[in-house]
Amino acid sequence: MSPLFESFSQSLGKVSNLVVAFSGGVDSTVLLHLAQKYRQLNPSVRISAVHINHQISTNSSTWAQHCKNVCDNMRIPFECHSVDIKGNLQMGVEGAARKARYDALLSNCPHGASILLGQHSDDQAETFLLQTARGAGPKGLSAMGQYHSLQGKSLIRPLLNVSQTDILAYAQTHHLSWVEDESNQNTDFDRNYIRNEVLPRIQKRWPSFSSSVVKSARMCASEMRVLNEYMELLSKDLLGKNNILLLSPLEKLAKHTKASFVRYWLDIHNVLMPSERVLDEILNMHAAKDDANPTVVVGKVKIRRYMQALYVDTDENTCENIRASQCPLIDIDESDKRVRLDKLFVASGEFASLHISLQQTGENVISTNAFSASDVTSIKIAFGKLTERFKPYANRPAKKIKSWCKEWEIPPWQRKRLALIFADDSLIGMVNNNATIIWSSERSIDQSKSLFIAELSIVNQSTDTN
Repeated sequence: MSPLFESFSQSLGKVSNLVVAFSGGVDSTVLLHLAQKYRQLNPSVRISAVHINHQISTNSSTWAQHCKNVCDNMRIPFECHSVDIKGNLQMGVEGAARKARYDALLSNCPHGASILLGQHSDDQAETFLLQTARGAGPKGLSAMGQYHSLQGKSLIRPLLNVSQTDILAYAQTHHLSWVEDESNQNTDFDRNYIRNEVLPRIQKRWPSFSSSVVKSARMCASEMRVLNEYMELLSKDLLGKNNILLLSPLEKLAKHTKASFVRYWLDIHNVLMPSERVLDEILNMHAAKDDANPTVVVGKVKIRRYMQALYVDTDENTCENIRASQCPLIDIDESDKRVRLDKLFVASGEFASLHISLQQTGENVISTNAFSASDVTSIKIAFGKLTERFKPYANRPAKKIKSWCKEWEIPPWQRKRLALIFADDSLIGMVNNNATIIWSSERSIDQSKSLFIAELSIVNQSTDTN
């Protein structure tokens, strides 16, 4: 049994469902071959392969067919998914392709399965050098982990401690065939420049450089785990509802600890790490006047201050200027039991879907609140009507929405994004900034008739990865 296969087997542990990310290149071809051998020794293990067609090269269709042929010959179930990178070209071609690839892999990975990726120790060295060139800290220098969880899916890199020289030797020994991506020779791309121009010179002087980088990255990752454990302890005092950052306790910390915690907080919100200059701007937001509304832009998001707390505001695709055509009247129709309104904005910065349905009273009816459908002819969702009067509590008088917003400490920039739910022309509920529905206490409940039921579900946004 080859050392490469032993290393591969040990990395899997007790995983029983493997999805190989199969590009058709030599690395993923060896990975697929190792997975096939592993299945032969462990018949209960399920293996499948997924090819992501980025539709960039004129050879992409040929590569996809090659991958299908290889899997057919190995009797491994195969899927091919095409992606479009045009919407993320602001990240560069490499970044856009990587994002599209991971999004497709994660969305098509069965529940409970582990995705196998073919990166090796030379890839790790490339990533380490790229992060160094970008001025990364310990998190960036941790490079790629052998084990990683993303969107609830497990990612494993079984070859991360293996050199590409050993991978090529294995492929040649077993007479494997693979495709060559011509773009790998294009040194206009940073990674290719390091791969083709920088790393060979370093390895000529220091042959064990890649394996040493793997050790350094592992130590950086270990230090990051210790730091995150400390940050998690601090978060009990520093984070409020919806993970807002409380400035008063933050200011009690030493400057370097404050900087580390702000980075930790931004990472919780999936915000790309800012430069040192931008980080200093965030740290100085507490010094603005009490009546000021300081804002710092970090990539596509805005960091805002309100009542001595910092918020991450996802400013993209807000519904502040939503057109009436996007919030149509919905006629209640007994023949149509469910209507879905996509991309209903809620103030937490995420998108939600509001499900409106009619059901008969019965054992299976579960609802936070329900209203007699016999009195309702239409449901309308509206935004920005802050002067509407609303009575959420039976023992308190009605007040304007903007007054409730102040009482509930909803930041000003979020208020116009709150979704208001009208039955006919009567305000019956609103979606607050905790992504829950608050119902009006003035609507009566009639359990003997058909029920109007509203249910809110959050749609999480995808995150970037290495």
